[in-house]
Amino acid sequence: MRRLAHRLGTLALVLVTLAVGGYLLHVADDWTADRPFEVRGDFAQRVHGRQFDATGVRVRCAAKLKLGEAILDTQGVWVIAKIRAVAGDRTTHIGWSALRDGRGRTFLTSDRLQQFMLNHDLQPGIPVEGEIVFEVPVDAAGDLTLLLAYNSLEREMDTMIAIPLPISDVGRLLPDSAPAPVFLPKAVA
Repeated sequence: MRRLAHRLGTLALVLVTLAVGGYLLHVADDWTADRPFEVRGDFAQRVHGRQFDATGVRVRCAAKLKLGEAILDTQGVWVIAKIRAVAGDRTTHIGWSALRDGRGRTFLTSDRLQQFMLNHDLQPGIPVEGEIVFEVPVDAAGDLTLLLAYNSLEREMDTMIAIPLPISDVGRLLPDSAPAPVFLPKAVA
């Protein structure tokens, strides 16, 4: 009798496990529950994140970049966002940055050049100004929001700074533009 009860208990446990698993497969996942907490601010306004604060200083668009003697061209648009960043109460860094366009597409920083504002230490109380460079399609360049986060891999459940960029009609600026230089970060007062 004990043996039969044990087998029936095991069978019931297996059936309940399969039923719960089947139910969970058909439940819509809410991936937004773990999304970053977006902290929005206006351009030229200091925006407070958990690890660092950031301010949009200037934004430029170009068809070509000048890096020393090298010229980088693109089939799209180079967007150069200059920011001021300062650590909160301990040394930190900006580990991830992207641009989001009006259609919700996300464009990561360009890997065609070294991004000196990313993954370099920020010290508390010492603001640093520097540029972050993106390569985006021409149709995305008019309505962009700069996104900044501490962690490049696990942005969930953390703050993400979001700063709309003041970019107007980029298409008319590009045909005659000279290559835009990219400047190194520097500490500012």
